[in-house]
Amino acid sequence: SEAVDMEKVYVGFAISPDSWVLSPKEVLVSTSSDGVTFSEPVVAEMPVFAGNPNVRGDARAKVYAKDVRYIRVIVKNYGVLPEKHPYKGEKAWIMIDEVRYE
Repeated sequence: SEAVDMEKVYVGFAISPDSWVLSPKEVLVSTSSDGVTFSEPVVAEMPVFAGNPNVRGDARAKVYAKDVRYIRVIVKNYGVLPEKHPYKGEKAWIMIDEVRYE
């Protein structure tokens, strides 16, 4: 693949609490030109959701990198469903749908 310069990496995800799908706890993004040595991970900014609990959003990491050929994304699961959930204590799911950059 061709090396590119990038400023931001977006990691798209959906949330649907009734289906046990919650927002990631954290999204980390790092870049590399050789696939071996990666930059220090950048913590992505998470969107704030208001109103409808069944939505899609993008975590946004400001990477400002040159000659990128590889992107490493680490998505940390929310963990267990919170006390207010009818199935509290069960494992939450995450749904990632795309990774894109600009």
